[in-house]
Amino acid sequence: MKTKSIQLNHFQQMLSQFMEKHRIKDLVNDFDFHHEAKVYLGSGQMFNDFGRLGLELLADLCEAVHLDYYLPQHNDEINKKDANHLITNAMIADGDNQQLEQCQFMLSHFTIPEDSGLSAECGRFAYMRKANPEKYWASVAILDDIRSLTIPNPEQKGIENQAIYMNSYTAGLPDYIGETLYDCFQFFFKSYKEHK
Repeated sequence: MKTKSIQLNHFQQMLSQFMEKHRIKDLVNDFDFHHEAKVYLGSGQMFNDFGRLGLELLADLCEAVHLDYYLPQHNDEINKKDANHLITNAMIADGDNQQLEQCQFMLSHFTIPEDSGLSAECGRFAYMRKANPEKYWASVAILDDIRSLTIPNPEQKGIENQAIYMNSYTAGLPDYIGETLYDCFQFFFKSYKEHK
């Protein structure tokens, strides 16, 4: 039986648009962290396949600019989901906290609705930054929910109004909220240069 090939036309088109919007080629060419800094990649999207796919792209970007990273979905010790491996909430919290303490940066991928775990990580890192700004350099976030582009319309009440809300406390924690990945890495790079 002949094997059919699949044309990923829609995926390739969306990927091209994504790369152009976020200036991925410029990002890779403009920044080099020389493996002298590490970023914690936080997101509530690591629990579904589509979200995990996007986070793997983010991991590839970090590798391309020699920025060491921790991505919780890569930590097998807290992600084994078989009957022979007991994972407790404390193991997950301790494992991620240990990694957070090793990072100079945190990149938060904000989503709506908010992920409570990511909000807690943001709060912890914000406190760490305040307590030791020479060790913990910058916290950056990106919100890529297209509904955030909607202008509130007082004529549309309740659920008809597509404008979104994000908890102000969580949104106020990062040092910077970028509109593109290029913006986020540029902020990291400026902080990296200031500390080197």
